[in-house]
Amino acid sequence: MSSQPVDMAIDTTGERLFTLLMNENSVHQLSFDGYLNESILLPTTVSRHCRLAYDDITSSVWISNYEENLVYRYKLNDPLDSLITFIGVQDPRDIVPDPLEGGCWVATKAGIKIIDHNGSISVYKNNLDIKDISLNSVNGDCYYVGKNSNTSQ
Repeated sequence: MSSQPVDMAIDTTGERLFTLLMNENSVHQLSFDGYLNESILLPTTVSRHCRLAYDDITSSVWISNYEENLVYRYKLNDPLDSLITFIGVQDPRDIVPDPLEGGCWVATKAGIKIIDHNGSISVYKNNLDIKDISLNSVNGDCYYVGKNSNTSQ
């Protein structure tokens, strides 16, 4: 790789590693042996503020772009409808896959947004400036770090 990696995600079932690359504005799909299987060119400028997640349930790669206020979903097994752009998520920071139902959870300055496997966007937490998010892979419990966006607490 000649480009700087920004983030990575792992598909342990399919034994694939995904890397989000800044200079190439792409995601590289690598085998666990390090061989390049696919290079996915993205219609966005990848910066150090972008994040990557792999959704095992829908076989999709999710990318959040904080600077452009966009979230992308790339369906790996659907060449006709592979790239979907979500514009309804402002200031997306961290992004994690939903381990139970597919889709993703997105940490934002205005709370936590959930994009389900059908593409519907809903709000889990509102008025919180979320810095980091994690989901328990066994039961789906959500853990986050943030502060009330209306106060300094």
